[in-house]
Amino acid sequence: MISYKIEYTVKKSEINHAIGLVFRFIDSIRNNEPESIIYHAYQDSAKSAEFMHIMTFKNAHAAKIHKESSYAKKFAEELLPLCEKELEYLPMILIR
Repeated sequence: MISYKIEYTVKKSEINHAIGLVFRFIDSIRNNEPESIIYHAYQDSAKSAEFMHIMTFKNAHAAKIHKESSYAKKFAEELLPLCEKELEYLPMILIR
């Protein structure tokens, strides 16, 4: 399994727009990626402009399919202009 955490902060004026993009993106993942084991998006309850995505893929091939998908590229293209800073991609290791 391969897991990642992505963190980002959007401009406060773009929170609702970002949430709409996340909903559409996760729908695409669920409809097209049977080897994406987990994909969850979280919004910080205290700092509503901060978001985190947790994802786990069955293997490297599944992660590559996700990364190279047209909907992942579209999500990044549409989300980046809404962000205050670059997205942080962090590989994660499941310990239990």
